[in-house]
Amino acid sequence: MPRWERGTATCQNTNVSALSLNIRTTVPNHVYLSAGIKINTPGYKIADLGVVCKPIPNGYCLFSVSDKTPKAITLLKTNAYSISGSISGLTANGLVLHNGSDNLPVSANANAFQFPSLVPYGGSYNVTVVSQPANLTCTVTNGSGSNITADVTNVSVSCTVNTYTVGGTISGLTTNGLVLQNNGGDNLPVSANDKIFQFPTALTNNSSYLVTILSQPTGLTCTITNGAGVINGSSINNVTVNCHPRFAYITDLSANLWQCPMNATGGFSGTCTSLTNTPSLFPTTGATLDTFSGTTYAYIGTENNPLWQCPIDPTTGGFSGTCTNLTNSPSFFDAFAPSFHTFSGVTYAYVGDLTNTLWQCPIDATTGGFSSSCTALTNTPAFNAIRFLTFQTFSGITYAYLSDTTSKIWQCPMNATGGFSGTCTALTNPTSPFNSTVNVAFYTFSGTTYAYIADNTSTLWQCPMNASGGFSAPCTALTNSPAFLDIIFNSFYTFSGTTYAYIGDATQTLWQCPMNATTGGFAGPCNPLTNTPAFSATVSATFSA
Repeated sequence: MPRWERGTATCQNTNVSALSLNIRTTVPNHVYLSAGIKINTPGYKIADLGVVCKPIPNGYCLFSVSDKTPKAITLLKTNAYSISGSISGLTANGLVLHNGSDNLPVSANANAFQFPSLVPYGGSYNVTVVSQPANLTCTVTNGSGSNITADVTNVSVSCTVNTYTVGGTISGLTTNGLVLQNNGGDNLPVSANDKIFQFPTALTNNSSYLVTILSQPTGLTCTITNGAGVINGSSINNVTVNCHPRFAYITDLSANLWQCPMNATGGFSGTCTSLTNTPSLFPTTGATLDTFSGTTYAYIGTENNPLWQCPIDPTTGGFSGTCTNLTNSPSFFDAFAPSFHTFSGVTYAYVGDLTNTLWQCPIDATTGGFSSSCTALTNTPAFNAIRFLTFQTFSGITYAYLSDTTSKIWQCPMNATGGFSGTCTALTNPTSPFNSTVNVAFYTFSGTTYAYIADNTSTLWQCPMNASGGFSAPCTALTNSPAFLDIIFNSFYTFSGTTYAYIGDATQTLWQCPMNATTGGFAGPCNPLTNTPAFSATVSATFSA
């Protein structure tokens, strides 16, 4: 066992009369690798601490010793004490601790520290962080004290990884139902009239964030700006969510495009606003909406040939500028509202007019206008006067379905460049021939897809479709009381979980008809939607997203 060469000593609780010690073992030819010494008397300490021995948290200083190699240790009577402690979680450089006049840099992965300067007997200490390590926040506990009479070893520094929140502001949220997501999860329901939001899960530095809308609020459409980015050392608070009412845009053979605010049950929530243009839009024959490079446009057909492209203000829903006349050579002849579809990466507007031609017009992805001349798509036998068309895919083949004021709906197979890949097929109703087809729309109920056909009578025809895109059975007549008058169009939209057919006829009424989710027929009487001043003859209705 070790023994003292000067003074009286035993292995534990030894009283030492001298300040210079030589320590050796009494066991021949044996090395003690971790002999220890601890000074218990206040005002004394080991000179060259950390050089002659290694301090450990319990107050001992460890050294190796043998009978042939004594350890020389000198004590100092300083009446001054060291300030030290432990560190956890320090995974990066940059930490600087401060006490008194000392600034102590601490390297990554260190688990202990000790200030170089001593504190006098009866003095005080206050350990603080003057510089945080990269992407970490370190806090000090047991960091201050006064009237000290011994070395301080219980200061604790704990470091944790910095995290940052993602949030922002909301405007126009007047109803419940909005649910936001970040990075495809972390669902955040937002209540009506909330102005700010913040996701509950914080992210570490250099993490990506992507704020999206999982569920729209009742009766509103919300859009996001500044929703994506990478965390760069600070929380994100500039994501903006703007909510606005949904609108129906109605044409009625007047000079107006009517903008009608919708409520949560699919009716009008207020008076419709007349959207006009100079020169006049008169008379409007239909409108569709589409978005290019972040701007939504209304594309409006008129009976005096032009097809108008009108920019929509995303907040008010009205026109944000003057409408542009989209022309073709040869000119359209009473253009109807186009349908849009994309083939092989190119979006086309398909425009019908009162000829036997369907016009295929390539769209400039930036401006939303025509990027070149339109191509004439024809059929044998010839179409009559094409009114409306839509696209639907069956068994992997996309078809255009055209109404042309005859007793037929034309089913035209499309090729990869957006033209016809073959002759169009005439679809007719075997039990009761259509009168004059003016519109066709598709919707799926309980796994069955139906074509809904308007033919200028009091009947909306519901026709079940087969896998090849034809009728699988005779069409069913859907009627209303009071009776429709010469149905011109129909379209579908869902509000608060209920799908409605919106039907225009030769009256001043837009009919809102609840659909049976199982049969695809009407679930009850249709509700008349009117306006003051009155609509003329409602010929189309399309809805904002």
